[in-house]
Amino acid sequence: MNKLHLYKILSFSILFLLLPGWVVMKISVDNTTPMLLLPISIILLSAIIITLNIQHHRIKYMRLFFWIFVYLMFGLAPLVQISGKWPLGGYIRQSDLAYAYVLLWIGLFSYEFFYYFSTVIKHKKQVRRLVEVKTLGSSLLPGVIAYGLSSFIIIFLLLHSIDFFSFRVEFLNTIINQFGTVGSAFIRLCMWNFPLICILWLITDIKHLSLSRNTKILYIILISLLSINILISSNPTISPRWWLGTLVFSMLIIIMRRSYVKLHALISILLPVSYTFLFPFFAYFRSEQSSYDLRLAYSSGSLGIENLSKGDFDSLQQLINTIIYVKEEGVTYGYQLLGIITFWIPRAWWVAKPPETGPLVASYHGYVYTNLSAPLWAEGYINFGIIGVFLFLGIWGYISAKLDNLSSLIIAYPKRYKNLRWVLPCVAALAPAQQLLLRGSLQVSTQYILPMVLIIYIFQGLSLLYRKLSVHPLSYGFSRIH
Repeated sequence: MNKLHLYKILSFSILFLLLPGWVVMKISVDNTTPMLLLPISIILLSAIIITLNIQHHRIKYMRLFFWIFVYLMFGLAPLVQISGKWPLGGYIRQSDLAYAYVLLWIGLFSYEFFYYFSTVIKHKKQVRRLVEVKTLGSSLLPGVIAYGLSSFIIIFLLLHSIDFFSFRVEFLNTIINQFGTVGSAFIRLCMWNFPLICILWLITDIKHLSLSRNTKILYIILISLLSINILISSNPTISPRWWLGTLVFSMLIIIMRRSYVKLHALISILLPVSYTFLFPFFAYFRSEQSSYDLRLAYSSGSLGIENLSKGDFDSLQQLINTIIYVKEEGVTYGYQLLGIITFWIPRAWWVAKPPETGPLVASYHGYVYTNLSAPLWAEGYINFGIIGVFLFLGIWGYISAKLDNLSSLIIAYPKRYKNLRWVLPCVAALAPAQQLLLRGSLQVSTQYILPMVLIIYIFQGLSLLYRKLSVHPLSYGFSRIH
């Protein structure tokens, strides 16, 4: 038995036998119901697809993280929730639960169909055109700009008495109150997105370009300086949990991208286990109240299986809540999309701006706490019904396949497709960050994910300008690529 088969057996055993078996053993026999077969079917399908994704020559990062999200939110967690421990409380009718899984399966079919459709399309001309047009120069100049901006923002916030080790909610509220919604978004962009993309791109250039010894030293120094800023501005006390996960797994993807089997096994095993057992613990830093609640739960021994019935895993119940909302109020026919397209407009400027889907549905059901999720299935359903689910998941599957195909080319043939290396930092950051988009609300996730994509295109423009103007005599040593 070779190493590849061993990893496949290990991954499938943990995903389909060990973790679900542990959950089932914790469920009371009195709470078992035939409806548990619904999440079990998702667990089986997800475990098979995640396991078969392990290959010697490539990893489909976007597809891998997508199915891990499905496995956790609609497979593993519902095993506990359907037995009577819904994260938002209340009673769920079996007909609504069954219909939610119908929508879930429609979305999964659409995702896989368009993913496969995008994969089988002949795209040689497209790749050739990308190689010819997307000619990148050095990532050194954007890296220096990112370091300067992030350092300025950190010093600026310190001068305004912003505590980088306060509770997360307190930190974010202080920034919003002092600098407004637009200002806080710009601060996050300079402190989080910009430095991370630069670090990923610098590491990519070191591995893919023939750099001189002195140039490599410059790259390593700049990576170290950016990493220090990242540690300050993205420490666990003030950073959202999805962002911490993005930092960790994006670095793993870039650093270990040639170790296909080990990296896939690490992600497919580490992410579900850490999400199940460690993810709720980071709520300790959310606020003083959540810190107290977590310490109380820990001292009473109620953590463990209870993690899967908390608000962090509310995707299924929010999908059901959206079904009920549409049943009684009807679909919005794209009205919710206006809030996504115009996310950059502050609500103070446009009072009638469509609300986020999660809080909208939560308020409709009378929840006191309304900052809840709205998975991509719910976003599609509230906008266009079943057709919306099919379209939203299909579009995301198509985009994911394109990114996976391009990243596979540059990893497998780094010299031939070195002008496509801009795809690697994009995929490395977007693949783990898509959990925010999949969990929703889409209006919120767009504010965080879209800047990552825009930064890549800005980098391309800066790099092209850097080459044309020959800003630095060293530029021809490592940025002239044909």
